Amino acid sequence: MGLRLYAVGAGEWDTSQLRSLMAATVSGGAQITAYEMDLERPRRPVRQLIVQARRLTYLDLDQTRLLVAVSDVT
Repeated sequence: MGLRLYAVGAGEWDTSQLRSLMAATVSGGAQITAYEMDLERPRRPVRQLIVQARRLTYLDLDQTRLLVAVSDVT
């Protein structure tokens, strides 16, 4: 069982725009090719990230899987 991206860290990944993009990717309506975001964490420097995501299609239709890549371009 996978972990939701929004559950990583202390909530800094839980943004409305990232949730919206991930929901569109899960539904098959979009593919994130280069979403840029600033990761802000308490007492740490801001990191500039590029997030990519695509839906993986398998014969197991009961579960949806996403391949997510995050690049730190700070």
